[in-house]
Amino acid sequence: MAGDVLRRVMLPSGEAAYREVGDGFPVVIVPGLGLTSRFYENSYNTFARAGLRLVVPHLPGTGGTPGPRTGVDPDAVAEFMAEFAAALKLPRALYVGHSLGAQAVLLLATRAPSLLAGIALVGPTGSVHARPLLRQAKGLLAESVRVHPAIIGAVARDYLRVSPARYLGTWIRHRDPVAEGRLPEIEVPALLLIGGRDGVIDRDYV
Repeated sequence: MAGDVLRRVMLPSGEAAYREVGDGFPVVIVPGLGLTSRFYENSYNTFARAGLRLVVPHLPGTGGTPGPRTGVDPDAVAEFMAEFAAALKLPRALYVGHSLGAQAVLLLATRAPSLLAGIALVGPTGSVHARPLLRQAKGLLAESVRVHPAIIGAVARDYLRVSPARYLGTWIRHRDPVAEGRLPEIEVPALLLIGGRDGVIDRDYV
C-alpha cells in the first residue's frame, strides 16, 4: 500500500514521524486527538491517484514524535506544524484540520499565512455552550455505538499507544475555541466539513 513507510525528519524540537504519498499539490492533514498517520491510511492511494501529495505528521506525543507527558495545546501544535513545514521545505499547501486539529490549523492561518494555500476544517471542535468537554464526551459515546466497527478499531489502535495523561491533557487544553475573534484575520480560502449525524461537534459553534 502507498504511504506505508514511516518517515522521520528532524525539527528544532526533536525528531518527528510522518507518512507521505503521491506527487503534485501538497495536502497536509493535522490529525485529531490521539490519532496518527495510520488512521488515515485508507486515504493514501486515493490522494495519490488524484495527483496530490498527502503528508500526515504524527503530532507531539503520538506515534513516535516526542511531546510533553501531560499533552499539548493548540499553540504548541501550530508551532510544531510550522517547524514541520519548514523542515520538509513544503510549498504552500492545503492544511486539513481534523477535529481538534482544526484549532491548530486556524492558528497557523493567522500566524503563518505564507505556508497555506487554503484550509479545510473537518468536524472542528469548540463550543459556544458551557461544559464543552462534557458535551464532546457525550457525543463520542453516541458515535461509538453508531459508526462502523472498523472505524472504532482504527481509533483504538492509535489510542492504545497514547498515555491517558497525554490524551486527557491534550483534550483539556483544546477545550476553548481558538477561532474566537480570529476569523477576520484569515485570508486564505476555507472549507468547513461536518457530518450530517456528527454528535461531537457543536453546530452552533460551527
